[in-house]
Amino acid sequence: MQRIMRPQSCISDLTFDRAASGELSDSARSEMEHHLTDCVRCSLHFGVINRQREQFLQKANDWDSFTQRTAAPARRRVPPALYTVVGLAAAALLAVIVTGERPGQHERRKGSARIGFFVRRDAHVTPGASGDEVFPSDELRFTYSSEHPLQFALLYADEHTASIYYPLTEHTTRIEPGQDVPLDFGIALDEQPGTERAIGLFCKQAQRLEPLRAQLQQTGALPTPAGCYVDVLVLQKRPR
Repeated sequence: MQRIMRPQSCISDLTFDRAASGELSDSARSEMEHHLTDCVRCSLHFGVINRQREQFLQKANDWDSFTQRTAAPARRRVPPALYTVVGLAAAALLAVIVTGERPGQHERRKGSARIGFFVRRDAHVTPGASGDEVFPSDELRFTYSSEHPLQFALLYADEHTASIYYPLTEHTTRIEPGQDVPLDFGIALDEQPGTERAIGLFCKQAQRLEPLRAQLQQTGALPTPAGCYVDVLVLQKRPR
């Protein structure tokens, strides 16, 4: 079994911006750093902001190149506030996430909806890929990507049990289009080694989840209802 870790009261984007600009007091900075050691959600988000800032500074290494890139027609430009709230997370996560599927089961089509994940281990957060080795006490945070609004659920299965990871309701939940959108909570892996699977279910219509979970546990395969698409990540959990 996995332990669900729900977010605490999280840090605002304004506080992250002030931290990056060196505007926080020593006490406020210390409080933020303490929160980041305990909160996967904020740690991931702060890492995204920092990576995007570094990428931007590397590309805009002189004033002339910066002005040339920002001289696009007005109809193609995006308000700076929108970059802060949406663009940073989407662009940075898209650049670093790599996901996969269970070998030989589902061929990934270009533009298909998919799931991904991050791993937090010993205070370090890294993107994960299907087939990766994970270890007890690792903290995982799953994401989804979709070009269209869909009904979505994520199920989790090991060699003994199958559970509904997300949402915590009887039916799939509607998701909006987005790239590598993090789900609302993560899990800490238990001590039991073995092969585990995260299974993303993307559907055009709402689906009742318990019958699907029961069949997954009984047969080891998640049925794919009409109008649905399944994406699978395989994790190899090893003892430390």
